[in-house]
Amino acid sequence: MSKYDVFISYRREGGDPYALFLREKLRQRNLRVFLDVADPKADFDDQLLQHIAESPNFLVILTPNCLGMCSEPGDWLLREINHAVVTGRNIIPVLVPGFQWPAELPAALRVLVRCHGVEYSHRLSEGTIDGILEAVAGISTSADEYLPLSLLRGINRLSEAAKVTMGPKGRPVAIWKRDGTTF
Repeated sequence: MSKYDVFISYRREGGDPYALFLREKLRQRNLRVFLDVADPKADFDDQLLQHIAESPNFLVILTPNCLGMCSEPGDWLLREINHAVVTGRNIIPVLVPGFQWPAELPAALRVLVRCHGVEYSHRLSEGTIDGILEAVAGISTSADEYLPLSLLRGINRLSEAAKVTMGPKGRPVAIWKRDGTTF
C-alpha cells in the first residue's frame, strides 16, 4: 500500500498557493497527499521521484506560463510529469485561471492534453475538489447520476467548436477551445 494517495506537482512561481490550498482541502476529504514543501526529506531528489512512483494519482497544477520552462534541461516540473507518465500514474491536470496551452507543446507534455482535467475555481472550490475526487476515485461525488438533457445538448453544440473533456460517468470536467486555450 502506498503512503500517499495523491502527489501534487506544481511550479513554485505562481503555483504554491494553489498547491497548499488543494493539499489542505484534499486532506479534509481523507486523502493522503504529498506536497514537497510540507513533507521534506534529506535525500530530496530521489525521494521525490519515489513518491511519484508510489502515489497512484499525480495532480499537476497548471498555472499561467508554468510549462514555458519545461524545455530547459533538468526542469523539475518536466521531470515530475515524465516520471508520472513512465510509471503509469493517473495524471490529473488542474487548470487555474489564466493558464493557456503553449503554441508549441513539447512532445513529453502532450499527454497532459489527453488527461482528465479539472478547472480550478476558488469561488467554487468545492466543485474543484469534487472534480479532483472524481478523477482520483473514478466515481461521482455528486448525488445526481445524470446531467440535465439541456446541458448535454449545449455540450454537444459546444464540442463542435471546442474540445470537451469528459470525466467518469460522462460528465464534462474541462472545456478547451480547439486552439488549446480555455474559455
